[in-house]
Amino acid sequence: MRKIFLVTILIFNLFAFSLEDARFYVKNKDYQKAVKIYKTLIKNKNIEAINDLAYMFLNGIGVKQDINKAIKLYKIGAKFNNIKSIDALAYIYTKGVGVTKNYQSAIYYYNKAAKLKDTKAIYNLGIFFENGLGVKKNYKIAAKLYLKAVKNGFTKAKVNLANLYLKGLGVEKNIKKAIKLYLESAKEGNKSAFNNLAIIYLKGIGVKQDSIKAYKYFKKAANLGSSAAKASLKKFCEDYPIICANDF
Repeated sequence: MRKIFLVTILIFNLFAFSLEDARFYVKNKDYQKAVKIYKTLIKNKNIEAINDLAYMFLNGIGVKQDINKAIKLYKIGAKFNNIKSIDALAYIYTKGVGVTKNYQSAIYYYNKAAKLKDTKAIYNLGIFFENGLGVKKNYKIAAKLYLKAVKNGFTKAKVNLANLYLKGLGVEKNIKKAIKLYLESAKEGNKSAFNNLAIIYLKGIGVKQDSIKAYKYFKKAANLGSSAAKASLKKFCEDYPIICANDF
């Protein structure tokens, strides 16, 4: 009896594959084995397996690309309130990945993720309201969403919120608050923040005009890969060749 029990355990262990096993086979490009394991795990409601297999179908990794299968799998994950699944669906409908762009569907999933306290989803909803994508343009709601995202640690939203303060859209115009947010974001390496600071000092928007500061901020933004800053820096050096030549 003991021998039968041990053999049973051995057989079970031989076939009890894990998520790590599936990912191992994907990494080693043995996709057929990986898919079989994922499908077994999905039967046992393994959400990460659902996301992994959906991603394979979405991008045609080791399987024939099938957006509909990917969406179907992500929707299963979404029913379990899995943020990764929900965000993937929102992204698919926002960008029109293999489907027609559908901002209403994207908003539905971003709202669902936002209710689960996903800060990136809160930020993305802000973008939709700021730009009127699938909803009526509303800067006030956008500002509230950006502020909520910032308070929850999504620092990328600082630049978006600063832009609204700079222009007085949805909030009372406040150059000081805008600059404060840009500076905070710049410290975190945000190229847009550096570029916007450069423009502020170049034009003297709410501050004393300072071409040298503008140059330094344009240069930092350009070094971080900002194409807008690179173009602005080129124009700046044509207008202020002495500053660029001396690299203040």
